[in-house]
Amino acid sequence: MTLSRCVVIAILAACCILGCSDDPTAPEKETLSHFEISIPAAARAGEEFQLAVTAVGSRGTSPFADFGGAVQLAVSGGEIAPAVVTLAAGMVEAPAAVTGTAGSCAITASAGGKSGLAYLTVLLDSLPGDPEALASTAIPDIRYRADYRDFSDDHPALGGMYLSFNNLVVVFVPGTTVGEANNALSLVSADIAGGITGSAGTYEGVLALRLATSTHAGMESALSALRAHPRVARAVQDALLALDFTPRPNAGTPADWIWNTPPAGANWNLERIRAPQMWNLNAAAGKRNRLVPTLVFDMGFAVAHTDLAFTALNTFSDPGDHGLHVAGIIGAKVDNGFGIDGVNPFASLRLYEYTLPGAPAGAGMPEAHDWRASIQDAIIWNLRDLIVNHPGLRVVNVSLGYNWSARGIDTQIDADAQLLADTQGGVFADLVRHLAFSDLFPLIVASAGNDSRGAAGIGDQYAVYSSPICNAALAHGAPAIVIVEAVENAPGAGQGEAARCAFSNLGGHVSAPGRDIWSLSRSAPSYRTASGTSMAAPHVAGLAGFLLAIYPSLTHQDLKELIISNAKSIPTGASRIDAWASALDIDRIRGGNDVLTMLCDIDDGTEDGNLRIFLRDKTLFNGEDADGDGGRGDGVVDMSDFRRWRDWLHQALESEGLALDGGAEHIKRDLNGDRRIEGAALENVYPLGDFNGDGRLSAIAKSHVPGALGREATDLEVLQAVFSDPHYDAADLDDLLESADITFDLRSFFRYSNDTAVWVEISDAISGSSVDLRLCSLPDSVQVFTLPVSAAGYRCRMIPGAFDLEFDDRTFPAPLCGDEYVRPIGFVKLSPTGSFLRICNDSATDPVIIDLVPLGVKPGDRMLLSARGGYFNGSRPRYRMALAVFSSTATLLGPGNQFRVPGAINAGDEYEMYTEDTLFCEGVQTDIPEDFGIEPSATVTVPAGAKYLFLCAKDKYYEDNVDYGDFGVELAVIRRP
Repeated sequence: MTLSRCVVIAILAACCILGCSDDPTAPEKETLSHFEISIPAAARAGEEFQLAVTAVGSRGTSPFADFGGAVQLAVSGGEIAPAVVTLAAGMVEAPAAVTGTAGSCAITASAGGKSGLAYLTVLLDSLPGDPEALASTAIPDIRYRADYRDFSDDHPALGGMYLSFNNLVVVFVPGTTVGEANNALSLVSADIAGGITGSAGTYEGVLALRLATSTHAGMESALSALRAHPRVARAVQDALLALDFTPRPNAGTPADWIWNTPPAGANWNLERIRAPQMWNLNAAAGKRNRLVPTLVFDMGFAVAHTDLAFTALNTFSDPGDHGLHVAGIIGAKVDNGFGIDGVNPFASLRLYEYTLPGAPAGAGMPEAHDWRASIQDAIIWNLRDLIVNHPGLRVVNVSLGYNWSARGIDTQIDADAQLLADTQGGVFADLVRHLAFSDLFPLIVASAGNDSRGAAGIGDQYAVYSSPICNAALAHGAPAIVIVEAVENAPGAGQGEAARCAFSNLGGHVSAPGRDIWSLSRSAPSYRTASGTSMAAPHVAGLAGFLLAIYPSLTHQDLKELIISNAKSIPTGASRIDAWASALDIDRIRGGNDVLTMLCDIDDGTEDGNLRIFLRDKTLFNGEDADGDGGRGDGVVDMSDFRRWRDWLHQALESEGLALDGGAEHIKRDLNGDRRIEGAALENVYPLGDFNGDGRLSAIAKSHVPGALGREATDLEVLQAVFSDPHYDAADLDDLLESADITFDLRSFFRYSNDTAVWVEISDAISGSSVDLRLCSLPDSVQVFTLPVSAAGYRCRMIPGAFDLEFDDRTFPAPLCGDEYVRPIGFVKLSPTGSFLRICNDSATDPVIIDLVPLGVKPGDRMLLSARGGYFNGSRPRYRMALAVFSSTATLLGPGNQFRVPGAINAGDEYEMYTEDTLFCEGVQTDIPEDFGIEPSATVTVPAGAKYLFLCAKDKYYEDNVDYGDFGVELAVIRRP
């Protein structure tokens, strides 16, 4: 039998056994896929409702008639009866009831490994449980949902305000039992529409009720009955809030977004709160990658904007851009070359757009409800859920208010308005106290409202009645809330240099800019101005977030104290925030000087601190992180930071004789960090070296510095307060404002020698008195000496063990902020019998030939050659005397040639010298014109083309010379930019 016939027979046999179709292309038999459950949206606990379960096949057949049999039913958190239903021909309908749970519950149907899911809202008309149990813990956790159809503006006492005629919240007095609570609820006909479970002894919880009433009169009757009950602490109807701003469209990018002092132009708001000075801490925060989760709870985020990075916590549907404008004030991208800058460069924005549930999309929604939020839905349940479900949030910005003045209601005299605000504020205050037990509970920043002087006959209004959040903080002492008034720019108005906006409510904790504030608008990249306390609040939210970026362990109590206590007084209204002072004051409440150190730690990670050229190899250096720790600064404030600040100071002052390394366009000449090199007047506007917050670099101007210092100080005095250096005292810095630097780079020296430490001494070139003596060891191979500028100069000696290396060039450090780079290479041992001169019949040996290229010695470098030791020349000792010549090649001709070094290159006429005729040449010329003497040292500029250096003893008769003192030459490179 062939293989092919075996295969055919096997297939036929399998078909007979398994029942294969005659058609191999026939589809597989349909099987059960899942179940569909049909139930009403809501049902009362224990009451029957109609339930239908339908089997669905794998091909979508519904009902899937091939399925029949028992299906198990279950409900989350409770019980459902019946627990089993039997399907016939793929479906069943039956009455069912749910007990033991409330709110949104999941009902599941399952059989044969397949399942289905549906949600039912279980309604209660009373609290479940033992009548003697505490009501606070018996309140079910049910998410309350508002509906726009539950509100109308025809309230008899508060006409024009959108109040609910059928939804209210109740809070019971502490210790209320379930039985007592149900007794109160029996006074009204209502379903439990929402609940927040309390905790025994600490929080009574919140209960939301939905009445059968359809008028405000019916609502007021129910409220009166509940408020009269001895176990009811608070009862209040739901109401709609609106946004706290007065829009003024103004398209386009701000043309005058230019930093200047005093504050003016489109970005006056950031300048007035001293945000640019605070941003001098950006490097410290940035290198730690401390992003601060910040929630903007608002309406109108429009579309994504190129000047804003954010995470959307829900789907945006409101076409407005109020929330986008607010978010931009907090965290628009900073220093990206266009648009605006947000207060906090480290804000990790979470945007949540609140829309009134139940409202139809688009034009179907009544215009009066646009941009409105239910107090119960948005402020109590929604905001609470966001905070609980996003525990990393540190700052929350909210800009919602009743907007009383738009309806002509004067809250100074209207008792009904006061009662509404006080009761709703009390409910929110209880909730905040309950949640804010953690120190890391977010700081809630809320607008104070814009009701002042709004309608005819209405004067100044107070924030305490402007929203439930404001009332919770100002009337009920709720923690973790800051209420913000609005100010406008007012140069000359006093310490705060700002004036309260006429529309702003009074009584807030602080104020911030709120008049004509530029921020983001709908079409990217597009911007507009807007005014209102809605624009003021995000300045404070941005500041709070920045403080956390600097010091993440700050609590909401810390943040509130820092923001309020450092605000600057204004003629009327709450004091205006001061971002820079708040940041510096962290040191006061936390102890130490961490923030002050961050501010003054400005070095670029090099030993010099402000290096623009690596003089070791003359390469350009634009970086800020030579030490690789993540950014500018190295964690301590020492001479590297002073040197950078000194260089910046003299650049800002346009000092004469300034010799900063690097070209005129080097990026390190950018004093204010905007990545542009401009004239001194422009660079000295909010410079990075402004340590006392006055917006200028100066060694004499004083300003108050809060925090660790707590007194008036100059920029230099601030730096001195945190200065620590092993070689200099803080008091030395006053005399070093006009100074220059000598860098000793001993890396090559330690590589080529056996020494592990060397003394370096700087002495006055005239008097010889020691100015600085420092032991430089292998771990600290690069040392920078900063010395007052001296026309006479200094002498430098390197003393490793028993020998001296003298730098007798008296020209350094003469230029202001000039640099000298000294790189000792090492000691070259010489034979006293070696020479590169014509020696005739003398039996001299060859000289030492040094390849300069591997040593990094380049034409244009200055080389210091210092002879060491000596030799006997037969009759007397010759001490520290040697000869040298540069050459383009390593070629050495025979001893009979006068010019034995054919590639010799003159190092300059000043170094040329006459060499005595060697003894056996009998008057024949032996000198090489290009050579020079080292007696005992010479500083020579390496000539063009030089690649080699020839070294030998300086003598006239070589063969009888005897080394007696470690004879040789010490080599070093000296460079200037």
